[in-house]
Amino acid sequence: MRKQRSRRMKKNENLSNAVIPLILLTLLVLIIIGIISNTIKNNGFTKYETSNNNILIENESNENYINNTENTTKIVKDNITFTMAITGDIMCHNTVYMDAYNSSKKTYDFSYIFEDLKYHLQNADITVGNLETTFAGAKIGYSSYPTFNTPEILAKNLKQAGFNIVSTANNHC
Repeated sequence: MRKQRSRRMKKNENLSNAVIPLILLTLLVLIIIGIISNTIKNNGFTKYETSNNNILIENESNENYINNTENTTKIVKDNITFTMAITGDIMCHNTVYMDAYNSSKKTYDFSYIFEDLKYHLQNADITVGNLETTFAGAKIGYSSYPTFNTPEILAKNLKQAGFNIVSTANNHC
């Protein structure tokens, strides 16, 4: 009976460890969407004074104009859309970093891992991933589960693959 309860507790603990990063990533996405929609909303509505004393105003029929002392110019509004690519956990077990090691050059390269996804990651306006490792350096020693430490080149490879944002709010970082 006690072993079953212990297993259930571990299962619940593992579940809560997985839920927290998911909630944080969701909040991050919502904040990004809020910032973008707020920028869109404030970028051409009501009254906005520019540096050259132009005033951007919206009239009652939702037409936008730039008013200045010389003339009035009508602005045509377009719908604004953006795309997001969101990935799950980016982890680096020892088998992965050993595979990425080039012994003749004594360097690591993780770029091959993202080759099949690169098109989608680079063509999204915002690409977000959950980084489940640290970059504490070779001096400490690269490691796998449960205290991940990955070669720092992974960060550069993530940027090259198209990632704009990585979340580090998780149990392994």
